[in-house]
Amino acid sequence: MGNDNKVSKGLTRRTEVFFRENAVETIERPVLYSLEDEFAKTKKRKNFFVYAGAILFAGALVAVTLIITSEIEQRNSAIKVDVSDFRDLNLTDLLQNTKKDETRLRSLMQEIADLRGNWQLDRQKVADRYVTERDIATIRYSSAADRQRALVQVQGNERAELGGLDARYQKAIAERQREIDEITKRLAGRDKKMVQGAQAMEMVLGSQLKLLEIERKKIEDDWRKRLDEAQQRSRTEAAEQRRLQKKLTESLVLRYNPVFSEPVLKNLVAANPAFPPQAVQYSWQAVLAREGVMDQAPFDALRKNAAEERLLLQRLISVGYTNSVVPALNALGVRQANLIAGYETLWRGLVQRIEQKNARIDSYGRAFSALMQQTREHGYILDTVQPERYPVIVNPAYPVRSGDLAFVIRGENTRIGMVRLERTRDGLVAVPAGAFSAKPAPLDKLLLQLRQASQE
Repeated sequence: MGNDNKVSKGLTRRTEVFFRENAVETIERPVLYSLEDEFAKTKKRKNFFVYAGAILFAGALVAVTLIITSEIEQRNSAIKVDVSDFRDLNLTDLLQNTKKDETRLRSLMQEIADLRGNWQLDRQKVADRYVTERDIATIRYSSAADRQRALVQVQGNERAELGGLDARYQKAIAERQREIDEITKRLAGRDKKMVQGAQAMEMVLGSQLKLLEIERKKIEDDWRKRLDEAQQRSRTEAAEQRRLQKKLTESLVLRYNPVFSEPVLKNLVAANPAFPPQAVQYSWQAVLAREGVMDQAPFDALRKNAAEERLLLQRLISVGYTNSVVPALNALGVRQANLIAGYETLWRGLVQRIEQKNARIDSYGRAFSALMQQTREHGYILDTVQPERYPVIVNPAYPVRSGDLAFVIRGENTRIGMVRLERTRDGLVAVPAGAFSAKPAPLDKLLLQLRQASQE
């Protein structure tokens, strides 16, 4: 019929899909053919062709309708819905609030990822700092008990600081997680309302939630990667810091605990003997004072200095030095003990030798005394090696004072000079008093001027 091609485009359906932007795609549908109008125009032409055309038109209309319906169904998956189509369903506000909540949800997830990353970094920094404090405590305290107390204190401080740090980050994360839970509940409630209100939004929201999940997963993976990289950098930096700290500690230890490299010193500390016991010390001998060697007070002072030196060495050894220091201190202790032992043997031997010689001198004195008692001589010159002071011996039967005068007699009655007698620590000596006619010689006799001595 002539009216078969008069199907006009009239019906347009507009729908919307709300992703990250809104757009409107218009799909045109054909206008349905009006049989009443056509029959009104052709009711005067009632013939065979009218019925045939009606039948053909009806068949064409059904075919076109099916084709257009199929095309519309195929395009429904790409339909973009205009918000205005759902104003009657009150979905505009729901979608706007949903978009705000989704934005906030992404921000909260990023904040939680940031917090977790910073949490691990801060924990690593605290742990590294307390590694340094433990090294310092180990070096600082020499006593094992003090060192252990210091290490326990450092461990307690580290545990307390890490506990406060964990509590602070856990609280911040929990606050954001609560807000995430609230937003998730709101989104779930809105999804239910929108599904109940508009079947078309079910597909939209489902796609939107999938996109949100994909974006969340992407954000999570990105932040996990960033966190892993930050942790790796932190571990690398911490390892480098520990290496530098160890190097610094070793340099400080080596500075105050040197290793002797000089051949002489290496030989001295190579044996590393144990600190020796106290050397044997002899008691004070009065002969030292009698012989004019040393009084008891300075002798005791020497003993005191040796004891204090030993005490200082023992205290230094107990500090816990390393490398060559302890062997050097032990070597000092050994040498001090050897010096004290050698000194004790020396002075004790000298005292014994002095006593032996004094005994011999006393025997000589007794022999001269016996001789002078037999010969009734006043005395004799013993030696003339020192011409200004001659050691002499006088008959003990005659009391002599310093300043007494005596003639020097050679032979029976030959007077060769005069001397003045003086008492010293070593005994009597004769000092020439005037000129001599002959040089004095050992065993020249002395003739005391007793009258002059008595007058004095």
